[in-house]
Amino acid sequence: MVACRLPDGNVVEVGSNQECAALNGGEAPSGAVIKLTCFIRNVLTRALSEALIDIGFASSATGMALNHLDIGNPEGGRLSPDEQQPLNPELRADLAGRITDGIMLLARTFGDTVDFRDSVLMETPRGRELASLYYRHLDAMYGVASGDLTIVHKTAITWLAIHPYVAAILAVTRGTAGSEEETRTLTDEQFDDCKHIFARFREATQDEGFVLALNNLEDEFDTYQGLSAAGALEQLRSSPPRQQ
Repeated sequence: MVACRLPDGNVVEVGSNQECAALNGGEAPSGAVIKLTCFIRNVLTRALSEALIDIGFASSATGMALNHLDIGNPEGGRLSPDEQQPLNPELRADLAGRITDGIMLLARTFGDTVDFRDSVLMETPRGRELASLYYRHLDAMYGVASGDLTIVHKTAITWLAIHPYVAAILAVTRGTAGSEEETRTLTDEQFDDCKHIFARFREATQDEGFVLALNNLEDEFDTYQGLSAAGALEQLRSSPPRQQ
């Protein structure tokens, strides 16, 4: 990781000098490799990997915690939430498989997450501002996620649900989008699920700076309600930076 000073004076850790240059509005050198660091790797799969280790040595776990390790099942609810479940070898093996399956589901979207950062966010002034908010508060995001598997589960399944919309924005950016991708929108349910994620992170932190950042990000997200992938990209490109 590289210490990077942002335009507002804050110092954050990023994956490379090239990434720091992009956050400051500069150009990455031709042929430069920017390390792949994003929310999927730094928060969600990292929290799930730690849960995998916890499952390895814990003697028992609540049904609620175990239900929320099943990323492939949006509803969860296999076990009674309050009941303590002894972790025998069979249950450990089952849980390990469920966690690994969840990590792999998220991993399949990893490339689009990084491309969205580099090809969409980093190419616009407002996008770079949003990216800097992410890096500045990464530790707070991870701190919340690592302490609450409910948030990890809800965030992961929400991301998997809205990933086609993000992929459509990328296709528009690349000029490869068909009419279906250009006109793709978030459903009302998906939009509400995203709003719920903002609320859960806000409720789970005592970090006032992180709360302000979440409010900033949510205000931005609200302006995209009902926009198609093409409309969202056009709006982001035309949005000036905000004073943070």
